[in-house]
Amino acid sequence: MPDMPFSLLSPALGLLLVFRTNTAYDRYAAGRAHWGVIVDLCKDIVRQGCYKFQDLKEKVELGRRVIAFAYVVKRHCRGGSEEAELKQMLTRLLGAAEAKRLMRSRHRPTQALQDIGILLDRQDYMDVVDKQDINRDIQQLAVNAGNCERIYKLPLPLQYTRFTGRWLAVWMGLLPLTLWREFKGSWIMIPGAALISVFFFGIEELGIQIEEPFSILPLETFCASVKASVVEMLNRESSEVKLPGIGPDAEEMP
Repeated sequence: MPDMPFSLLSPALGLLLVFRTNTAYDRYAAGRAHWGVIVDLCKDIVRQGCYKFQDLKEKVELGRRVIAFAYVVKRHCRGGSEEAELKQMLTRLLGAAEAKRLMRSRHRPTQALQDIGILLDRQDYMDVVDKQDINRDIQQLAVNAGNCERIYKLPLPLQYTRFTGRWLAVWMGLLPLTLWREFKGSWIMIPGAALISVFFFGIEELGIQIEEPFSILPLETFCASVKASVVEMLNRESSEVKLPGIGPDAEEMP
C-alpha cells in the first residue's frame, strides 16, 4: 500500500487524538479544582462556626451537616452506585430520621446546604456581618457543587468518541500494509506495528479514562479530609484548653 494516504491522514488523526485528550483533561482538571474549593470551604465554614457559634451543640451540628454535605456531593458526582453507603454514613452523622429526609430530597446537595443555612439562621445573637461571611462560603459551595454536577451530567458527545475510535481502528488496521514494504517483509514489522498500536490506543484510552473525572478522583480522600479536620476542630472546642499557650522556649520576635 502506498505511503501517501497515511502521510495525508496522519495529521488529521493526530489532531483528533490531541483534541480528545485535551478536552478530557480539561474536564479532569476542572473537577479536581472544584472539589479542592469544596474541601477548603467546608473546613472554613466549620472554622468560623467554632468561634462564632456560642452553643457547643450547635457547633457539633454544624460540623456534622458540613461533613454530610461533602458525602452527599460525592455520591451526586458518581451516580447511584453508592446509595447504600451514603445512607449508612448519613445515619451515623445525622440520625435515621434526618438521613431518611435527606435521602428522599430531589436534589440532596441543595437540601444539605439549605439545612446548613437554617442552622445558621437560628443563631439570632450573631452579627449580620458574621452571618454574611458564612453565607458567602455556603453560596460558593453551591456554585462549585453545581459545576461538578455540570461536568457529570454533560459528558463529551458520544459521536465524537465513536468517530475517533473508529477512525483510529481503521488507521491501525491498514498500517501493517504500509509497514510491510518499509520493512521489506521482515518479521520485525510485527512488533513494530504492535508498538505503534499500543502507543496510539493508549492515548485514546487515556482520554476515555479521564473524561469522567469523578470516577478516578480520590473523592473518598477529599471527604475523609473534611471529616478529619472538622472532628479535630470540634474536639478542640469541647476541651477545656481552647488555644495552647506559647511555650517558654519560643524565640523572641526579630
